[in-house]
Amino acid sequence: MIAMAGDFNTYADETLDRESYSERTTGAQLISQQFRDWLAASGMESTFRRRHPPIRRYTYERNGTRTALDDIFVSTEHGVAVEASGIWLSSIMSSDHVGTPFVVFKAARGGNIARTLSNVTDIRVVNTRTKKEEEMLEFKQHTQQLLQQGHITLIPDIDDGNTSPEATLQWLEEAITNLNECMYTSEKFLWGETNSQSRRQLARSVCIQRSNRCTAQIRQLYTFSELESVSFEELRLATEAVLWPRWVLHPEQLPTGCAHGIPTKILREALNALHQCRDIDNLITWVADVGKKWRKVMRTRRNWRQTTRMMNVKQQRRQYFDSGETRRFLRSALGAEPPPVTIRSAIIATEEGPCYTEDKLEVTREISALLDSWIPPDERTMRP
Repeated sequence: MIAMAGDFNTYADETLDRESYSERTTGAQLISQQFRDWLAASGMESTFRRRHPPIRRYTYERNGTRTALDDIFVSTEHGVAVEASGIWLSSIMSSDHVGTPFVVFKAARGGNIARTLSNVTDIRVVNTRTKKEEEMLEFKQHTQQLLQQGHITLIPDIDDGNTSPEATLQWLEEAITNLNECMYTSEKFLWGETNSQSRRQLARSVCIQRSNRCTAQIRQLYTFSELESVSFEELRLATEAVLWPRWVLHPEQLPTGCAHGIPTKILREALNALHQCRDIDNLITWVADVGKKWRKVMRTRRNWRQTTRMMNVKQQRRQYFDSGETRRFLRSALGAEPPPVTIRSAIIATEEGPCYTEDKLEVTREISALLDSWIPPDERTMRP
């Protein structure tokens, strides 16, 4: 975990971190933008904003301007460890700073950090693509009934003759929004909502987040192992804090035949060899080896779908070629329709020897025989 605190003399949020009657200068706004870019590039986030996203807070006041110059930041992947955060106003220091930030971290070992995906909101929709004419007529009658009962209401009209163009445009925008809300409410009452995010999609999002978290931890572990002052106990403790995904800890649960199954088992064997490291040199070598194996697993896992797709394409292409479907084979190999090439002559074999011909039937017969006897370079076969 990386924590950073201090008086930064600037702030990231123009709306929540500042209150004043005067406008900021262009230079001050540019500094805030650079500060935001630096935080994003460093992978840091405010501990206060982690716990209280919409709340205003100030730690500095002068000449009627209140701002948040003091803050405590934490690495983004460890933001879940922030248990409490706030501003302590009872500071014993007498200065123009009016508050001191504080934060409480949940200093648990890596295995106890939450393993669930956070900040996920289900996307619920009403499916109207497959509705028939009778169902849409029923929807019309149902909407009229809701209007009469007052469950949905339309915004009042305006006098277009005495209304300015700006007010008319604003009314049109509000009317469109209101109409969409009324129609969606009627559809929801009539047909119900469905979750457009499947359980498989959410599980994949969780898996991607865990893998990215593990990659970041291994990168930090490798950087930590390169320090000259690192000790054996410190590096050993850091290796135990890495949160490995469940499919790495239990590779036997992976689907049979998946592309990254064997590399994952090799990685698991390397993890089991951690207890054999007795000194700092062996442990540094172990960290580098595990990082290399993890990158190989992730590269294979990332390209798994593409690899499977290419294998299916090659198998289908071979099937076209073996069954004599020349046009389909060429379309699959070239990725488009066969080019408009016209072959009007050929050298054919006769009893008297090679002979030049422009006869259409003989040219077609010769080309068909050539394609039937052609063997792809990567094909191992004894077929003539």
